[in-house]
Amino acid sequence: MKIVTGFKPQPGPQHHFLTCPADIVVYGGARGGGKSFASLGEFWCHSEDWGPAAKGLMLRRSREDLKDTIDVARQMYGDAAEWKDNVDGVL
Repeated sequence: MKIVTGFKPQPGPQHHFLTCPADIVVYGGARGGGKSFASLGEFWCHSEDWGPAAKGLMLRRSREDLKDTIDVARQMYGDAAEWKDNVDGVL
């Protein structure tokens, strides 16, 4: 399944993050700089390549730190992605 609407990174660090040929990219900065959105966008691109087999993992220090990112991801991906909530801490 190819998602038609796509993802457009902001010029600068987001664009560089998404176009970097390295497997591992270090992208830092202050809160609100677009790092999480860039990571979600990178997964968007990954899912276009891998379709339903695409898998991703985003970690934070606490579940509370993920809440805003989860809300953005749900808006961004809509029904095209499945969220698996690990409430009991067991996979």
